[in-house]
Amino acid sequence: MGSKLAEVTAAARTFVRSSNQEDEMFVVNFNENVSLGLPRTTRFTNSAAELEYAITTAPAEARPLFTMRSPRRWRNYRRAAGIRKS
Repeated sequence: MGSKLAEVTAAARTFVRSSNQEDEMFVVNFNENVSLGLPRTTRFTNSAAELEYAITTAPAEARPLFTMRSPRRWRNYRRAAGIRKS
Protein backbone atom coordinates (compact mmCIF):
# COMPACT_ATOMS: atom_id res chain seq x y z
CA MET A 1 0.00 0.00 0.00
CA GLY A 2 2.90 2.36 0.65
CA SER A 3 3.63 2.73 -3.06
CA LYS A 4 -0.02 3.49 -3.81
CA LEU A 5 -0.64 5.88 -0.89
CA ALA A 6 -0.31 9.05 -2.99
CA GLU A 7 -2.77 7.70 -5.57
CA VAL A 8 -5.30 6.65 -2.94
CA THR A 9 -5.04 10.02 -1.17
CA ALA A 10 -5.47 11.91 -4.45
CA ALA A 11 -8.50 9.80 -5.37
CA ALA A 12 -10.13 10.40 -1.99
CA ARG A 13 -9.50 14.15 -2.22
CA THR A 14 -10.96 14.22 -5.75
CA PHE A 15 -14.02 12.33 -4.52
CA VAL A 16 -14.54 14.90 -1.75
CA ARG A 17 -14.17 17.84 -4.14
CA SER A 18 -16.52 16.38 -6.74
CA SER A 19 -19.30 15.38 -4.34
CA ASN A 20 -22.46 17.35 -3.71
CA GLN A 21 -21.70 20.20 -1.29
CA GLU A 22 -24.72 19.23 0.82
CA ASP A 23 -23.56 15.63 1.29
CA GLU A 24 -22.03 14.86 4.65
CA MET A 25 -19.15 12.38 4.80
CA PHE A 26 -16.79 10.80 7.30
CA VAL A 27 -13.28 9.36 7.18
CA VAL A 28 -12.30 5.94 8.52
CA ASN A 29 -8.63 5.01 8.88
CA PHE A 30 -7.81 1.34 9.01
CA ASN A 31 -4.75 -0.83 9.09
CA GLU A 32 -4.30 -3.08 12.12
CA ASN A 33 -6.56 -0.70 14.00
CA VAL A 34 -9.65 1.20 12.92
CA SER A 35 -10.11 4.85 13.85
CA LEU A 36 -12.24 7.76 12.72
CA GLY A 37 -10.38 10.51 10.88
CA LEU A 38 -12.47 13.49 11.94
CA PRO A 39 -12.29 15.00 15.44
CA ARG A 40 -14.35 13.22 18.12
CA THR A 41 -16.88 16.06 18.18
CA THR A 42 -17.45 15.79 14.41
CA ARG A 43 -18.90 12.52 13.16
CA PHE A 44 -19.97 13.78 9.71
CA THR A 45 -19.12 16.95 7.82
CA ASN A 46 -19.72 18.57 4.45
CA SER A 47 -16.61 20.75 4.82
CA ALA A 48 -14.17 19.85 2.06
CA ALA A 49 -11.32 21.41 4.05
CA GLU A 50 -12.02 19.23 7.12
CA LEU A 51 -12.32 16.08 5.01
CA GLU A 52 -9.15 16.78 3.04
CA TYR A 53 -7.25 17.46 6.26
CA ALA A 54 -8.48 14.14 7.71
CA ILE A 55 -7.48 12.31 4.53
CA THR A 56 -4.01 13.82 4.23
CA THR A 57 -3.14 13.40 7.93
CA ALA A 58 -4.28 9.78 8.18
CA PRO A 59 -1.69 7.53 9.80
CA ALA A 60 -0.11 5.32 7.16
CA GLU A 61 1.91 2.35 8.31
CA ALA A 62 2.93 -0.42 5.97
CA ARG A 63 2.51 -3.60 8.01
CA PRO A 64 1.21 -6.94 6.83
CA LEU A 65 -2.36 -7.82 7.76
CA PHE A 66 -1.24 -11.17 9.09
CA THR A 67 1.77 -13.41 9.03
CA MET A 68 2.06 -17.13 8.62
CA ARG A 69 3.42 -17.23 12.16
CA SER A 70 -0.07 -16.38 13.35
CA PRO A 71 -2.36 -19.24 12.30
CA ARG A 72 -5.26 -17.80 14.32
CA ARG A 73 -5.19 -14.55 12.32
CA TRP A 74 -4.94 -16.47 9.05
CA ARG A 75 -7.89 -18.67 10.09
CA ASN A 76 -9.98 -15.62 11.07
CA TYR A 77 -9.09 -13.89 7.80
CA ARG A 78 -10.10 -16.94 5.75
CA ARG A 79 -13.36 -17.23 7.67
CA ALA A 80 -14.20 -13.52 7.21
CA ALA A 81 -13.29 -13.63 3.51
CA GLY A 82 -15.27 -16.83 2.94
CA ILE A 83 -12.18 -18.76 1.83
CA ARG A 84 -12.42 -22.53 2.22
CA LYS A 85 -9.55 -24.97 2.33
CA SER A 86 -8.72 -26.42 -1.07
